[in-house]
Amino acid sequence: VNLVPGDIVEVSVGDKVPSDIRITKIYSTTMRVDQSILTGESVSVLKMTEEVPDPRAVNQDKKNMLFSGTNIASGKCRGVVVGTGLSTEIGKIRNQMMATEQEKTPLQQKLDEFGQQLSKVIDHLHRRVGHQHWSLQRSRPWRLLDARRHLLLQDRRCLGRRRYS
Repeated sequence: VNLVPGDIVEVSVGDKVPSDIRITKIYSTTMRVDQSILTGESVSVLKMTEEVPDPRAVNQDKKNMLFSGTNIASGKCRGVVVGTGLSTEIGKIRNQMMATEQEKTPLQQKLDEFGQQLSKVIDHLHRRVGHQHWSLQRSRPWRLLDARRHLLLQDRRCLGRRRYS
């Protein structure tokens, strides 16, 4: 069902609230909603139709609102859709989480640095071996094996002198 702001919706016990809805009429004696996914409250919240006077009220204080993704614990009511999709309270939380930049942990930073150093060493070895191979094949192809041994010994000595921290 595609809802838009202004649609009239009825929900009852067991239903998942499809969008942010302002309650206009309660058909049962009480209306309770499990809002734990949004507010973290461990018990269901009593809802009513009275207007919330403070426009800066937090979600826990908005007793006349049903929020998208919450579940009806008891009762039945009718209301007006006021927010759908990313305009709901859950959608706003999602947008805020997507906007935060994820920082790398110190371990991830060290692994990135190690990977860069390792790729430089491998690239260096590859270039040296390739150059030696090319030059030896042109002049003395029978001495290729000796040249590779010599090159590896030189690189081991160079790497042994460097200090990595």
